[in-house]
Amino acid sequence: MGLGWWLVGLICFITIVGIPWGKACFVIGQFCFFPFGKEAISRRDLTEKTDVGTGFWGSVGWWLAIGHVISALALFITIIGIPFGIQHLKFAKIALFPIGQTIVDKEVASESFMTQSLQGMVFAVTGAGGGIGRALALGLAKEGCSLAISDRDEVGLAQTVDLLKNQYPQTKVLSQGLDVTDEAGQQAWLARILAEYNQVDGVINNAGIALMGNFDEVEKEKFDKVVAVNLTAPINITRLFLPELKKRPWAAICNISSLFGLIAPVGNAAYAVAKFGLRGFNEVLRQELMPTNVKVISVHPGGIKTNIALNAEAASNYTEQQRVKLATEFGKALVTTPEKAASIIIEGIKEGKPKVIVGTDAKLADKGCLLALMDRDTDGLLTTQQMILAQQSSAVVLIDVFDITDETSQKLWLDHVIQKFGFVDALINNAGIGLFGQFADVSREQFEKVIAINLQAPIELTRLFLPMLKTRPWALVCNVSSLYGLIPPFAQSAYAVSKFGLRGFTEVLRQELMPTKVSVCCVHPGGVKTAIAGKAEFASKVAKHDMQQMVQASDKMLLSTPESAAKAIIAGIEKQKSRLIVGLDAKAMDFLSRLLPVTMLT
Repeated sequence: MGLGWWLVGLICFITIVGIPWGKACFVIGQFCFFPFGKEAISRRDLTEKTDVGTGFWGSVGWWLAIGHVISALALFITIIGIPFGIQHLKFAKIALFPIGQTIVDKEVASESFMTQSLQGMVFAVTGAGGGIGRALALGLAKEGCSLAISDRDEVGLAQTVDLLKNQYPQTKVLSQGLDVTDEAGQQAWLARILAEYNQVDGVINNAGIALMGNFDEVEKEKFDKVVAVNLTAPINITRLFLPELKKRPWAAICNISSLFGLIAPVGNAAYAVAKFGLRGFNEVLRQELMPTNVKVISVHPGGIKTNIALNAEAASNYTEQQRVKLATEFGKALVTTPEKAASIIIEGIKEGKPKVIVGTDAKLADKGCLLALMDRDTDGLLTTQQMILAQQSSAVVLIDVFDITDETSQKLWLDHVIQKFGFVDALINNAGIGLFGQFADVSREQFEKVIAINLQAPIELTRLFLPMLKTRPWALVCNVSSLYGLIPPFAQSAYAVSKFGLRGFTEVLRQELMPTKVSVCCVHPGGVKTAIAGKAEFASKVAKHDMQQMVQASDKMLLSTPESAAKAIIAGIEKQKSRLIVGLDAKAMDFLSRLLPVTMLT
């Protein structure tokens, strides 16, 4: 912790004190780079008969040298030191608060997850009469736990007990029929657990029910029942068990929320209230219990092959046939087995993860899984689609092969997106091309082609998509500029015009849309290992040999992988940053462009 504070203190001192002092040196020294500066010095030297090498010029040289050294030192420590310091501050920063000091003292502030053995622990599981609850009971028995299981379905609960006895005959099992909304029943269950085991190390609130129907169709009694079972009961059971859990050297509270605690499902208002509410409760409780030995795990399963849909109630205006039909249709989306879900949940408990996403569908919903992709490269687009589906089989990917500069194609693409999804939440303008050659050597057609793809197309697509984006509860326009939208590159005038222009458009648009729900983000990637240089056009006067040298020189400056760049961009979008600098090279040049005159960077 001390190292983190020391390093950040040093960084702050050099950055706050050193950089301005270094900049002051430049204010004195930089004008010697310009003709008028030299003339002023010459006139002064002639008047004062001062030798340029040893008089004022010499002083300026020393000031300039000092400025260089301090600024370089500050830059080095800022770029290299801050990430290291921040890593230490993950431990140190919360020491500013009394609760944080306790966390640090207990050495639980680390973000790394250490696996905890569950051997010999006692776990209480609700809803263990089938589905995920039954699979959790069997999985915990395999880990060597003693069990206290409950369910209102006593027949299903007895079947779970039989399975445990057959597969894990050495496991101690205490079962009890329980309506989780009955507080007296909750207290009796805890009393039996303590009488039997004299301890409890973990509680898994898994019991849950579903309800079909729009909010204005569902009766109050049915709505309240879902909230009571899925939200109030886990909260009350947590409150009841918590004092006992705090007595243990390690303990866990695991509350099963849902995919529908991440995204809102139409026709499931009560279920969403309960599962979003449980998610919020988990996240607050986890922070409150950080100074203690009790871990809090929020679980979000996607479509799990259980009977929750078939057993769901429906609004009274639904016929039984309609209810069964809806449940059957919903059942087609259930792709993960209870056993697989339980295995993931138990691993999350052992690692003390604050959030466990179960199933590809839930993971995609957690990040966003509806994709509409467009490119002029048919083969490349198909390959991208295949790679996404190979990794995430439940992803929904719409692809269209269009010329991005064609206004008719732009409108067709938007129509396809709306027909497929019914809405669009984000537009990422990423397509771009390069062009090598000095301005005088580049043809007008080549120059305008770069402007059309890199600048005009993003502007027109933004204009086209913006009315739809404004109707969404949250929306995004993300325009990918470049490092060369921060500093001008030699012999790439068209590219610089397009990327500086896109930067200006994005920054103005962000201000204009501030009163709306549309966020605007401008991305400036540095050297990313893509094929843009290899596919770039060249001025007609550039020789083939020179073309190869330009491409090879450009490739040497590509430091970041597309995957790391995409990860950084997505993280920035999630944090709703208005400006993203991607890659150390871009960050360094952005820093220097703020500190130094542009003439020193080109």
